Amino acid sequence: DLDMQKLKEGRDRLNRWGRVSGDSERMHYIKADGEKLPFLNSSVDSVVLSNIFGDPRISAPRFSGSLNPRFNIRGIVKETARVLKDGGVMKIVETYSPEFADEIIDSLESEMTSHFEKMGNGERTGLLDDERTDSKVLEDLHGFILHYRKKDTNPQK
Repeated sequence: DLDMQKLKEGRDRLNRWGRVSGDSERMHYIKADGEKLPFLNSSVDSVVLSNIFGDPRISAPRFSGSLNPRFNIRGIVKETARVLKDGGVMKIVETYSPEFADEIIDSLESEMTSHFEKMGNGERTGLLDDERTDSKVLEDLHGFILHYRKKDTNPQK
């Protein structure tokens, strides 16, 4: 996120839900542009995109082709694919406007399927305690959570 306050709110929310020790030490909250993440290629195990697709202030202007230079949803998806290791997980959490987010995600199908495969319900991602954390998010907030696994970029290994 570019907003330190939003990063702090996210960290505090996980702490309130009991994610104070153990896995939470593996999580890093980075102030960065989603199109220019400060990581090497294929160096990250997981990326959480929280309320990116469902916030019309972020996704609608660039998605619709207007000249708002602040965000580019397609660029964020491509950058996430760049930094994730093969088999890495992209977690999409949407609570602002889930219906709008769903439309945006559907319209990005070619970008999504060229880099990622959607994970099935109950499939373990290795991100914290998926079941407990995800159910707590959805209990407290209206929305949805999707998990995608990055496809192997070198299947000939």
